[in-house]
Amino acid sequence: MKTKFLAGQEATWTPAPSARPQRCTVIRVMPSENALRTYRIKGVADSCERSVPEGSLSAFRPSERDRLFGN
Repeated sequence: MKTKFLAGQEATWTPAPSARPQRCTVIRVMPSENALRTYRIKGVADSCERSVPEGSLSAFRPSERDRLFGN
């Protein structure tokens, strides 16, 4: 099964549909269980590590401000 994200890649994690998306870094691709891919991520703002399902992650697209100022 091909992975959507790689270790070291930045992504956006949305913990719930009504929650604010958070920028994170993929730390590790976990072994798939029952065809469900999970990732170990670390938040950029809170530095907290957690395991999340692939469906809650999306590709990180830097804003114009991030591109200009490198945040």
